[in-house]
Amino acid sequence: MNYISIQTQNLALVNNVQSEVHEGSSVFVRVIAENSPQNYTVSLAGSRISVKSDIPLKQGDSFTAIIKTSRDGKILLIPAEQNAPLQQFSRIESFLAAQGISPDDSAVKLVALLQNLGVKIDPKIISKASVISKKFPGKERKAAEIAAVLEEKGIPATEENVKRFLMELDFNSEDNQKESESSYSQSDGSIIDKLYSSPLPQNEGLLAFFNHKKNDGPVQWLVLPYEYNLNEKNARGNIRIQYNNILKTTEKICVDVKFNSENSSQNKKKDVTNYYFVVYYKLSKVREMRFCTLPPLLTSRIPFEEKRLGELLRSGMNDDSVSVIYSTSAFTEGFFLNDEIPLSFEESV
Repeated sequence: MNYISIQTQNLALVNNVQSEVHEGSSVFVRVIAENSPQNYTVSLAGSRISVKSDIPLKQGDSFTAIIKTSRDGKILLIPAEQNAPLQQFSRIESFLAAQGISPDDSAVKLVALLQNLGVKIDPKIISKASVISKKFPGKERKAAEIAAVLEEKGIPATEENVKRFLMELDFNSEDNQKESESSYSQSDGSIIDKLYSSPLPQNEGLLAFFNHKKNDGPVQWLVLPYEYNLNEKNARGNIRIQYNNILKTTEKICVDVKFNSENSSQNKKKDVTNYYFVVYYKLSKVREMRFCTLPPLLTSRIPFEEKRLGELLRSGMNDDSVSVIYSTSAFTEGFFLNDEIPLSFEESV
């Protein structure tokens, strides 16, 4: 039988973290680091513990495991067979409904987001983020995710704070940019003064504070808006970096590239292609890239673009070949979480 054993010195910690952790219960496990061959640090029940595994694991792996006790007294984690996505959605929806939260798609994705951060599934955060999101028609997913991450970092997810965060990121509206500049200059200082003992420079806004402030979980998100001009085409977007606070390494980078629909020289609107990239890292090397476009590429062109990007990544930063996949999973209606189905779920995480 393949199993993962919890190191003896961690037993008291595990038993004290959650009373629900007992023989036969299922838990969500996320691999944080490989310390040495067969020895790993994992996130379990909201805490970091050391385990020994006869199953090869890698940083970033996540799965559901069943708690078992061996005859010699060892506590084991037996990886469960992966349930079908629809079954996972059903479990999450039942959990949300039991907490009095409407189990819509946005709330389900918030559960996956908190799992991604490696923190406990807090119904209060999900409920508050869901309520806040309803105040932003057309941007519900983004608003919900931003509210949840702000709350997890200890920054109040008020409607005003979520609106400010969105305005720094939303380049589709010039009115938003003007409103953002004026509102930051008037009142950001007082908010940051209350949250941070050493205020940032006066011209820094909520997003800068967000990037500076660490959260308690193993995963940190950094957000970097950008703008550039290429061959008279104006492009804007955001770079989002998923960073491991423990290993001090980058795990994932998401980039969206959105071109202005107007040609600057002729002032005429024209069709443009927007690009979305997700780059996965392992030990500072690119492991995989997924990308997609809107409108979609012609099917006949996809293999050429996958090969071209793969060769570019290999020549630029990797010795080995890089898997490049054209996939809609690179696109998200949210902000921090790609449109990937939660493959496992445990209430006590």
